[in-house]
Amino acid sequence: SSEFRLIRYDGRGMGLSDPDPADMTFERFVDDFEDVVDALGLGHFSLLGISQGVPIALAFAARHPDRVSRLLLHGGYARGSSVAQPERSAGNEALANLIAERWGQDNPAFRQLFTSLGMPNASPEQMQELNDLQRLSCLPKAAARIVRMTTTTDVSDILGAVRAPTLVTHSRGDAWIAVERSREI
Repeated sequence: SSEFRLIRYDGRGMGLSDPDPADMTFERFVDDFEDVVDALGLGHFSLLGISQGVPIALAFAARHPDRVSRLLLHGGYARGSSVAQPERSAGNEALANLIAERWGQDNPAFRQLFTSLGMPNASPEQMQELNDLQRLSCLPKAAARIVRMTTTTDVSDILGAVRAPTLVTHSRGDAWIAVERSREI
């Protein structure tokens, strides 16, 4: 921490950002990140992308090779699951519909599915904390739109434009995003 600064921001439709933005496209997510970087006056910096932040980091690095010194990408993808495995499209749409209907309920049973997939070895307290965070940080309608956007994202065509040295990592047993998606990067 004496040598580096970590800047985290709330993505479109999450946390303190607009809870129900009209435009929920991948390009807007990348534009939002670019706006944060510009507002902070960041010149040349290292970039960490995690999960759905990976394709955003890749797109930004491809757009601005002069600004990204290094990339660390963890648990992400270049092609969303509906692109990489079109046979999953119907299931992804069904999941988005369930999210729109069940995400905001006080009963965490539906959100527990995501918590269990992402943190299967978490303590009951940690699971409860993530269940609560999910409900509080994203409206059901926005969460469903984010799932639709992330599952159909495809930045595979710009991978060759990324010039920054890049380390790609993935957790064993990740049930949210298949390790094959990181291997593709």
